[in-house]
Amino acid sequence: LKRERYDKFGTFDEPPPSHAYTHHPFEDIFGFAFGGFDTGNSFFQKHRISMRLFLHSLLERSHTQPFIIFAYSGYCQLCFRLEPIWRNVVEDLEPLGYGIGTVNAMTDGNLLEKLRISRLPSVVVVVEGRVIHYRGTMQPLSAKGLRIFARDVIPNTFLIKITNHDGLRRFVDQWKTFNRISVVIFGSKEDPRIRYMLMAMKYAKFARFAYVYLNDQSTDIVKMRQALNIVCFNCETILIFNDFPQISVVIFGSKEDPRIRYMLMAMKYAKFARFAYVYLNDQSTDIVKMRQALNIVCFNCETILIFNDFPQNGPVARDTVTSAKEFSMDKMGGLIENNRHLTLPRLTSQVYFDDLCPISSRSLRKLCVILAVTDSSSDSKHIALFRSFAHKHAEAYKKDRLQFAYIYVNKQREFMMPFLENLPQNERLALQVSFSTGPM
Repeated sequence: LKRERYDKFGTFDEPPPSHAYTHHPFEDIFGFAFGGFDTGNSFFQKHRISMRLFLHSLLERSHTQPFIIFAYSGYCQLCFRLEPIWRNVVEDLEPLGYGIGTVNAMTDGNLLEKLRISRLPSVVVVVEGRVIHYRGTMQPLSAKGLRIFARDVIPNTFLIKITNHDGLRRFVDQWKTFNRISVVIFGSKEDPRIRYMLMAMKYAKFARFAYVYLNDQSTDIVKMRQALNIVCFNCETILIFNDFPQISVVIFGSKEDPRIRYMLMAMKYAKFARFAYVYLNDQSTDIVKMRQALNIVCFNCETILIFNDFPQNGPVARDTVTSAKEFSMDKMGGLIENNRHLTLPRLTSQVYFDDLCPISSRSLRKLCVILAVTDSSSDSKHIALFRSFAHKHAEAYKKDRLQFAYIYVNKQREFMMPFLENLPQNERLALQVSFSTGPM
């Protein structure tokens, strides 16, 4: 229990002793406890964070998962009147993957200073290491207003909104640049749902995410729906296109703005994927053409498409639901996890290499075949041939857990140095020459 408490709250301490809620002789006269309003059983206690947890865990995690934090005090009467509203917001956001935290000014005043909180109660969101304050009124406080705030503070760079067919084509065709799969979400709402935004944030290292509004009647969106065989306008659909340096994820939604779950997902997976959002009900010609091209016919649905490095073959994965609530974070995460890599990804970091070729478990180990090339145009044909080979034989080698990849030796010199020791002298000299053909 102590280990669990330390992992969650950054401290071994138990809640404050019971002296705060012992009966006081004047309590019956004034109607509240002299020790404060916090009886030790408040909902705020459940998500309490410390300065240690904030500095050593939460700040780093905020680059893939935003955290909404409520600051209160045991002597703040308004804080405890707002507790039911805060509980309602937490019950909505936490299942989607939004981080939750509370700070008690009486015990963690130094953390309040770190968050630049000067009044109580206060609400802030920590995202990408930045602290963003809620500027709306706290009396009365609206649960809907807090949810909108939680959604709007997620950077829109994680989930791109697409409004025409050309935009979708450009998004999907950028796999060489980003080295990630592409996830396209088609939704019945004009704005992406918050779960899509959370998913895009979570998987940003592996995929790019985009959103398309399905009910847009523009020619481009109609063509896009047709091309992708999206026929349910009231559904939510996810398509995954792979074999881009990053996969590309395009979300087609029924809301004009992406839902917060989509933004959280885009933020989480930003290192692996690019995310884009298309408002399905946009009636512009471009959106109509896009819907037709992707065969999307349900305007009130939510659709996610994932593209890899063979976008011309269409999405490698797709999912459509009639209600956005059916797109749970686990369901969307599973769709991306199963399609998170390109057919031939480029090794760009040690983290990416460890993800492609894990060594922590025998059951997950893979034999990795890496093509060593430079980023010069003369080597592009070798990469293309290797990619075609990997694509053609993907199913045959899948059961053997064989992973193909390539690396720019002139950009990843330190990574390549250990391999030189066991090479024949002529090959070692050739690679050393390649090291000098480009910058680190």
